[in-house]
Amino acid sequence: IRDYKVTGVQTCALPICRNGAPVVWNPATGTVAEAPLQRTSPFDALIAAAEQTPLVATTINPQTIALWDVGENRVLENLTLPEFPKDWPGAQFRESSDHNFAALRFSPQGDLLAAATEVGEVIVWDLTSNPPRVLDMGYRMPMVQDLRFTRDGRRLFQTGAIGVLVWDPRQLNQGPVTEFNWHDRGLLVNRSSSMVHTIDCSPDGR
Repeated sequence: IRDYKVTGVQTCALPICRNGAPVVWNPATGTVAEAPLQRTSPFDALIAAAEQTPLVATTINPQTIALWDVGENRVLENLTLPEFPKDWPGAQFRESSDHNFAALRFSPQGDLLAAATEVGEVIVWDLTSNPPRVLDMGYRMPMVQDLRFTRDGRRLFQTGAIGVLVWDPRQLNQGPVTEFNWHDRGLLVNRSSSMVHTIDCSPDGR
């Protein structure tokens, strides 16, 4: 469950499907809004809600994200996994099913949407453009678990198999700004025991 605000009322975006569609519950009124979309394949769906805009992002298949305006109850855009550079080490040898989305996150300002695949590709869309455009892409760490923006939206944290990466979301192709790598610190026992599953940061982003 992730909280967000729409029309001044605290609401909850619930990753629950009704006839294959996500729903949003308003605890103040007890009403439930159902997204006007259908999943196109059976899988564990991802869902993320913006904090300052009435937007919800949810996967309708493993490689497609639907951007839903809850206030108007309409799908604004379907965002598909873009083609990634073929020279990214390791990524080009993975099966196509390994490139499924593994995490979604809006920036606090609601102007960016970040997604990461199981392989480790990170994509950021600029939601201020119409239609939304891919702002940048990066690749570094497989087995992605979570994404989190700092409160000012200037940094994006990624967790996964070997630790934590910190990205500039507008310059992903430059590589991570910094990283906490279990292997480099001599702390990596094996991937399963060293996996970082989730992360958060202080309000000042430090």
